[in-house]
Amino acid sequence: MNNKFLQGGRITLRMPDHEKDHRLYERWSFDREFMHLWGAGPTTPLSADVQKEFLENGMQSCVVFNICLRDDGRVIGQVDLSEFDPVAGNAWLGIGIGDRAYWNNGYGSEAMKVLMRYSFEVLGLQRISLSVFEYNLRALHVYEKMGFVEEGRLRGFLERDGRRWDLIFFGLLREEWASWQTALV
Repeated sequence: MNNKFLQGGRITLRMPDHEKDHRLYERWSFDREFMHLWGAGPTTPLSADVQKEFLENGMQSCVVFNICLRDDGRVIGQVDLSEFDPVAGNAWLGIGIGDRAYWNNGYGSEAMKVLMRYSFEVLGLQRISLSVFEYNLRALHVYEKMGFVEEGRLRGFLERDGRRWDLIFFGLLREEWASWQTALV
């Protein structure tokens, strides 16, 4: 899929390759810190077989893209819209930069901008939701910078490293995104 809506300045979003990307996802799952930020489950590596099963069968209600560098096509992360409901115009956003060499360089922010443009302009979504643990300070900064509004929290939702952490919910409406886009011009 070579769509101008899936192109950024340094990255492009492309559909996963079911035959080879599962091995890359497996490698990322061995990174404890990545898995710590990615989800609430145990930071247990996920085998290539589990990853391949997801790519082949678990994506029916998801729109999943690899985050790839434009210059060489290297896959550095993944972004997705889950619980995608085209009738209601809602989806939940998830993002992860699996390759640590690309952390803290703005690739996640750029991928989110590209995905939001695609979501609102091509898919016609009215709302994007996401959740994040309060210990993920980098993600919190990015989401607020992108115009997401905190809508609530589940206090003490998760225990990590001997402490309870909140799960924070954010939302972005199409008109908020459009206003944000206008302000950038």
